[in-house]
Amino acid sequence: MSQAGTGREPPTAGAPTLPAPSGERRLLIAPANSAGQGWAWAQAVRSQLPGWEARNVAVYAADNTFGFPADRVLRVAQWQDPACRRDLVASEILPATHVLVEAMRPVAGMADPNALGWSTSAALDDIDVLLASGRKVALLFHGSEVRTPLRHAALSQWSPFDASGSDELTARLTRTTATVRSAYTGLDLPMFVSTPDLLDYVPDARWLPVALAPDDFAPPTPLFAHGRPVVLHAPSRSSLKGSSFIDEVLEELDACGVVQYRRMSGVPQQRVPQALREADIVIDQVVLGNPGVFAAQALAAGRLVVAHLPESVRRRFPTAPPVVEATPLSLRSVVLDIVSDLDAARALAACGPTFARTMHDGRRSADVLHTAFLQAAGTREASLP
Repeated sequence: MSQAGTGREPPTAGAPTLPAPSGERRLLIAPANSAGQGWAWAQAVRSQLPGWEARNVAVYAADNTFGFPADRVLRVAQWQDPACRRDLVASEILPATHVLVEAMRPVAGMADPNALGWSTSAALDDIDVLLASGRKVALLFHGSEVRTPLRHAALSQWSPFDASGSDELTARLTRTTATVRSAYTGLDLPMFVSTPDLLDYVPDARWLPVALAPDDFAPPTPLFAHGRPVVLHAPSRSSLKGSSFIDEVLEELDACGVVQYRRMSGVPQQRVPQALREADIVIDQVVLGNPGVFAAQALAAGRLVVAHLPESVRRRFPTAPPVVEATPLSLRSVVLDIVSDLDAARALAACGPTFARTMHDGRRSADVLHTAFLQAAGTREASLP
């Protein structure tokens, strides 16, 4: 796509300006860092694209406790300090030649450094300032900011959203997605989404696969080695994972002595690899239809992953993901089938690490960024497999 502009009125004469970028090739990813992906993609660019530098900035709410890594972490209260934002411009934005703006959130609120606003309007102002300076800009969406609830409800009978739009979650996310869609509609900028299901909502985007950390690829521990199979469910957001259905089924099977059910929440990122290696079966979600970071980590760890991935999503992978399909209706029978044939379960789980390396070790992510956004700044020295 062209970088001609946003399709909005150009900045006024009194608007802030940035000096043109230097010749150094440098990517900035900011400010959401959902599930640590801004940092992971920056790592992928640094390691896979010769001649490129990359950094990410994460701006978190005060109650965010997941501890995802980032090159620079700010709390919203810090970001709202004008002095902090001026420093952010000087240390992170000025050195950048390319900026990947996440979730239609402002990077530094450059149009009015004294304003406290955290809005799509402020994000659009930032994009205007960046483009006017000669920097390249792209947009990245992670999920709930673009997954229109009523469209999801129309596409999936298992949707966690109310087709009438009347419940609080559906109503709130309907407002959010409408605001974000209004902001990006008409922007002549490259767009990316982090999971393939989101192409149903942003069809002009490119899928940017999630990238995992090296620790996620440690040698798997044996499956089903200690009595009853251990089943793990650790949702980041229970309302969007179908956790009420999962809990009901797995608590019953635990009480019957079929499995050991481990229900975790708010797991710090540092604990995730070990928690996965202590499990045999990982149930990611059964209602949303998105293959996210936690499922990718479980595959890398050699766990047997159970999730709802409709065929329309599975077809978007270059190779079939080794994920057992389950919905709220089928989950109980799926788990019983797994337990009845552990050899078949081991064989499928053994495909996970290779699949995760192929899709999620950062090579494919760097290649997508280079092909769809970065390559105009220079010729890549080597093509990624």
